[in-house]
Amino acid sequence: MITQCRICNSSALTKVLFLGDVPLAGNFLTSHLQRYVTHQLDLFYCSECRIFQVGNLVDPSELFGDYHYSSSQVTALLDHFSDYAHLVKSQYSNYKSARILEIGCNDLPFLRWFADDPSYFCIGIDPSFPPIKLPNLRRIQSFFTLDVAQDLLSNYGRFDFVYAANVFAHIPNLIDTLQGLRLLTSDTGRIVIEVHDCLAMLSSSQFDTIYHEHIYYHSLSSLAYISRKCSLSIVQVEQIPTHGGSLRVTLSRAAHSEAQSIVARQTDLERHAIPLLASTFSDSVYSNLALFKQIVSDLDQHFSISCYGIAGRAIIFLHLLSLSPSFFKNFYDDSPQRIGKYVPGFQPQIQPGQLISLLSSRDILLITAWNYVDAIVDTLTLRGYRGLAFVLLPSPKLVFIPPSYQDKTSIEFLCNVLKISL
Repeated sequence: MITQCRICNSSALTKVLFLGDVPLAGNFLTSHLQRYVTHQLDLFYCSECRIFQVGNLVDPSELFGDYHYSSSQVTALLDHFSDYAHLVKSQYSNYKSARILEIGCNDLPFLRWFADDPSYFCIGIDPSFPPIKLPNLRRIQSFFTLDVAQDLLSNYGRFDFVYAANVFAHIPNLIDTLQGLRLLTSDTGRIVIEVHDCLAMLSSSQFDTIYHEHIYYHSLSSLAYISRKCSLSIVQVEQIPTHGGSLRVTLSRAAHSEAQSIVARQTDLERHAIPLLASTFSDSVYSNLALFKQIVSDLDQHFSISCYGIAGRAIIFLHLLSLSPSFFKNFYDDSPQRIGKYVPGFQPQIQPGQLISLLSSRDILLITAWNYVDAIVDTLTLRGYRGLAFVLLPSPKLVFIPPSYQDKTSIEFLCNVLKISL
């Protein structure tokens, strides 16, 4: 168990949440009878560098050896990476040959937009996806470390743009990683990092994003601390909506006075807000879990409940509800890597999302991938789903009523259970 912060080595750690023994978020099973491993999961806060971190590290080979997350299966993420890739292209349009590096590139939802353009040369690094070698695009199957960065420097030189989206939560040795990224960035180059904003996590009790794969939970303060340790400066900060609220932070070798003042104001706000939110986080999570379990138990008296969007965070969420293995009627997802698999502790096999059209008006969907609820609601309409749908996080809400739905009694019952009004 952790006794010192992994980033700053301080012993100023406070345990803010204990979730007990839980399965790994990516641990989808081949049978509902298959035995599965659990690991203790708790969350600590370091008041020195203002980073949150899990107490128990799981071996990366266990976390990523059989990885079931594909960014390209999520329409909202595809749109996010497409939009940002086109923005980056516009910023480098006057370059004869721009060089781009992405770590944690997954199945290339970002880099694919540069693959057919000869004015770019791209390298992607990811431990869970096989190598690719195209004329102006390489994917290397590896974890990214300072040693790997030195090999890349020898083989490919430095890069103009370095991207790390939703990666800094996963890497145990962030200082080593950022030193490697700095080594590979040109003097005028930029490093862009996207992370889940811990203020969003704390303020809306997003406990389902806490799992072993996510070692760290970042604030702007923690990113500023890590950047200073690596002789880098934050030159731009954006708040973006991905994953329930994220930060996009741009780093460079040279400081920017206007950005420094923005960072100072935000980190000063975090200095007061984060400890306060952290002190009540545990009570908020336990209270919500009790409420959510009561809600689904009440709804079970009137509806057949299924779940839609069985990502890794759904495994954590469903496990923490402590329901019986047969409680849910069905699980649905659109990822080929998950379809046909099982959620630890539950009997239903994950079905293709298209099959929700077979459900009746007496069925109800709990959308566990609540951070993509808008896109999922559009999908429900396109697929002719005939029942109601709701979310529990970040707060209970009725999110879908089919246009032809006539059962006003069921709507009223659901609203009463959720304690909401239409």
